[in-house]
Amino acid sequence: MLHHHLYAHVMKHARYVSTQSQNELINIIGQTQILQSILTEVKEARFYTILADDVIIRSQEQMALCIRFLDKNQNIREEFLDFREHTWQGYR
Repeated sequence: MLHHHLYAHVMKHARYVSTQSQNELINIIGQTQILQSILTEVKEARFYTILADDVIIRSQEQMALCIRFLDKNQNIREEFLDFREHTWQGYR
């Protein structure tokens, strides 16, 4: 699908392969694969807990989401999952 997008005949003058676009694609793919790997391990874990903490970053209130679990080697692991921007109606 990405190959078709980048090399389609109609995309002759707009390929979206700038450094910024490439870095965004790498970040999206990397984050997705890392998150899936963590979630696979958590699903296999006997025990886990979700951790949430409000933080202020650049004058914006955000909630940091982490997960702590006992991995297959019986090691306690804590992994960062995401930041969620705070809104008065709840978290996005």
